[in-house]
Amino acid sequence: AKLLSPEGRSLTFDESATGFVRSDGAAMVCLERLTEEVDGQSVMIEGRPLLSTVAASSMNHNGKGASMHAPNGPVEQELINKVVENAGISLCDVDGIECHC
Repeated sequence: AKLLSPEGRSLTFDESATGFVRSDGAAMVCLERLTEEVDGQSVMIEGRPLLSTVAASSMNHNGKGASMHAPNGPVEQELINKVVENAGISLCDVDGIECHC
């Protein structure tokens, strides 16, 4: 199916990406609500450590990558810029992202 990159590099976010490279990795995220409704008001839930917040999220697909398993880099960059704008933050405020790479 020609899933692996013949160059041996994933070239993430690059329009010349031709596939992926085998590797291993693992991550886990536990999401909880930040606020709850009390007497018609949204209030912060106290007593839990706050490590991070999800300010915005989105997804896309345009089907124009070099192959089915090589996303279109410029379109992925456009999506990230859109999400940052929707969150009302700067790219410098982003500590982490998860994307199809």
